[in-house]
Formats: sequence, C-alpha cells, structure tokens
Amino acid sequence: MADFEAALADAQLWVGTVVGVVMVGEGKAEDGTPTIDVWVTRPVSLPTAIRGVPVRVVESGVIEAQ
Repeated sequence: MADFEAALADAQLWVGTVVGVVMVGEGKAEDGTPTIDVWVTRPVSLPTAIRGVPVRVVESGVIEAQ
C-alpha cells in the first residue's frame, strides 16, 4: 500500500503543474485493482502507470469550487 500512497502523492503534483489536469484521486479498475484516476479538461500526455500503479484518465468539464 505504501507504493500506492507514494504514487498518488506523485500524481497529485500534476494538479496545477500539468495544463488540463484538474483533479487526482483513488480509483479501482473493474477487477478491483487500485488505480490513480486523473480528471482532465483537455487531452494530456500522462504515463500509463506510476510506481507500478495504473493511471486512468477521465475527461471532465471544468471543476469549480462552490
């Protein structure tokens, strides 16, 4: 689990530094494998895995605080 936490921390650095990345969070693949989910407002080039943890890209609209 430490690898997952480290990978998630690495991915969270993309928010605010990679144009189009608006949110990063924990997810699960259909088979239950933990994933890092990255929400983007436009197509971006990201790795398919970090520290062995799969990265899933989710296209979204602009996310605003309410």
